[in-house]
Amino acid sequence: MPRIPKHTPLHVQVYGVLRSKIIDGDYTPGESIVEAALSEELGVSRSPIREAIRLLEQDGLIMQEGSQKIIRKFTIKDIKEVYQCRTGLEILAANLATNNITSPLIDRLQELLQLSEKATYENDHKNVVKYNILFHNAIVHASDNLTLINIYQNLSGLFMYYRNSIFHNYHRDEKFLDEHKRIIQSIASGDPISAENSMKDHMEANMKDFFQFVLNKREQISSC
Repeated sequence: MPRIPKHTPLHVQVYGVLRSKIIDGDYTPGESIVEAALSEELGVSRSPIREAIRLLEQDGLIMQEGSQKIIRKFTIKDIKEVYQCRTGLEILAANLATNNITSPLIDRLQELLQLSEKATYENDHKNVVKYNILFHNAIVHASDNLTLINIYQNLSGLFMYYRNSIFHNYHRDEKFLDEHKRIIQSIASGDPISAENSMKDHMEANMKDFFQFVLNKREQISSC
């Protein structure tokens, strides 16, 4: 790993590096966080490491277990709670996005849909996930609600951590593409209720498929 350049504030840089590694699944749930080892690895003192860990605890990505700091363990209930909250935020974001319709927004959503279609038919699962995240992020940012955006980003970090830790091979079939098309059409129409309903249908369908996959992984999750 590249050593971190010593710019201020250093703890924010450390936080960003560690957060990305946790979300990407580079650490195992329950793995101990050792300040001395991280200090050596990143080439910084323990003070910014300690402050970064505190921020990651606030994000819910690190937890206290006895005298140790560890990578968050999780259960099916934890995953469901985060997904339910994320669903509510995305439905609200779709509603609010209808107040901020611009040609660049619709063009961007259409572009991401086309890229998702191409990746889906090429079985390029990594880019399917990438473009799906960008699609939903674009709608959330179009809400122009900073509180919603900040809460969503935190929840999305947790959800991606869960997914990358255990469910990195989860993929829906191509029916999500039609759902994304309906979301774009609803937002472009300027009808907030239609946009809400399209997003609600999409998120509920995704939740149903995802948790069927999760239930099949129940034994693996119980060890996390």
